[in-house]
Amino acid sequence: MKYGKWILALLILAAPVVASAQMPASDRVVAQVPFTFVVANRVVPYGQFTVQRTGPLANVFAVSNPEANVSFVVAGAAKKGIEPAGEYSLVFHRYGHRYFLTALKVAGSNTIYSIAPSRYEEELLAQNLPTTEEVLLASAK
Repeated sequence: MKYGKWILALLILAAPVVASAQMPASDRVVAQVPFTFVVANRVVPYGQFTVQRTGPLANVFAVSNPEANVSFVVAGAAKKGIEPAGEYSLVFHRYGHRYFLTALKVAGSNTIYSIAPSRYEEELLAQNLPTTEEVLLASAK
């Protein structure tokens, strides 16, 4: 029983490693976003965005659009989806004409990397406003 705590700790530490193996650090996902959106309390202009894992064992992603001089890092929590995603995609929540980046889906994986809602999205959620989910397909580079 004295080793039980160590085994539990190792299992907890190994879980992110297994989840992060779904999208290699070398993979880059490129998507054309036709609207302005919010992520991590920041308004981001439309354009072509590249999403790439920052390291092999992290659920942290670098998002950039060099043409708009935009670059930021977001942390995503890995959640197991019901069935594997068919394509790489960026998932947005839409409230009226405002969009919020909420997740990244990886092709061939049932792991969804969800992004914590911004303060403004949390306010809209608290108001129980109707929301729709917009999914933009992306391509691996």
